[in-house]
Amino acid sequence: MSLVVLTNIPTPYRTSFFDALAEEAARAGKRFHVLYCAKTEPGRHWPYDASKMRHAHTVLRGFHPSLTGIHAHLNPGVLAELNLLKPDTLILAGSWNTPTMLVAGLNIYSPAPRRFFWSEGHADAALHKTGLIAWLRRRVYRTFDGFAVPNAKSAEWAIAQAGSPRQVVTLPNAIDAKFFARPSVESRQVARRHLGLEGEGRVLVQVSALSSRKGVLELHRMLGDGDGEVEFALGTNHVRCQIGDIRFTSKLIDGKFPEYSRVIPANANRIIDADRETLRQSLHRTAILSNEKYRGIRLSIKPNQLTLQAHNPEQEEAEDQIEVVYAGEEIEIGFNVTYLLDALSVIDTSRVNIALTDSNSSCLVTAAEADGAKYVVMPMRL
Repeated sequence: MSLVVLTNIPTPYRTSFFDALAEEAARAGKRFHVLYCAKTEPGRHWPYDASKMRHAHTVLRGFHPSLTGIHAHLNPGVLAELNLLKPDTLILAGSWNTPTMLVAGLNIYSPAPRRFFWSEGHADAALHKTGLIAWLRRRVYRTFDGFAVPNAKSAEWAIAQAGSPRQVVTLPNAIDAKFFARPSVESRQVARRHLGLEGEGRVLVQVSALSSRKGVLELHRMLGDGDGEVEFALGTNHVRCQIGDIRFTSKLIDGKFPEYSRVIPANANRIIDADRETLRQSLHRTAILSNEKYRGIRLSIKPNQLTLQAHNPEQEEAEDQIEVVYAGEEIEIGFNVTYLLDALSVIDTSRVNIALTDSNSSCLVTAAEADGAKYVVMPMRL
């Protein structure tokens, strides 16, 4: 029996798993081999060091185009390599729509292996749930004999895409335990002395690191509304969160967080004070007849009066007026109504302030009775 895994690149959370799997396969007298499409990808800077990898592997030659931030792999020799290895079971561990993964699905050699797709996706993280891409994904999923998944949520999603029951194998990701080990008391004391901090007490540290949106959403779901402590540990390429008995690990994005302070209006001296619920309902009413694609809405502000206007390509128009507290000059400005509603939905005070500079600059939305979060909404030309 032989097992071959075809995946994108060597990553810390899979190479350690492959090392362990290779040891188990050797003890059982089975062959195990990993095919990598490339050594690395843009934005993912894990060093490739074959001497530290304890599993048999091959890095395929190929082309690696990037389009609009999406990185693909095309390795024409993948079928020839699979024909040499002749695996009984083939696990595809990468994006389902990567050209190399699609080519590997062409069973042109005999006997054809049982094909499993290693899927970490689930319904909450899917980008395309309807349309052509969703249809293509279902067609591809139906070609697999089974799925390797990290949890029940991913298993449910994979079976739903396949449209009928398939064999499911649980393969959780593994990480380098030393890299993410909990720091010892001694190492914490050394760090405190190095930073000039007191020996006791908690420290709030602001770290300039970016995590993926998918990871942040999953962490938000796990946190829920409960109380308790959360422990964060930041590595070179990953962030780890310990929530009770749950350990959550997410990769970091290569880059620098934007200097958001530059877009916060500094001289917004035209202040509108409005009842939050009244403004929210008015925006909802007016938005009904806004352009479905751009969702544009015009605000006309006069002393103590706010007029909201919207229209669409069908020549339908909506207009609504509400009373506000405003003593400045008349001004007209356009916004995407969705962004204004997003800001109002997370403010829990009865009144809100909208600060404007002019008709071409962003506005600053804040709670009137509290000094807390700030919401910046960019204008749009109508």
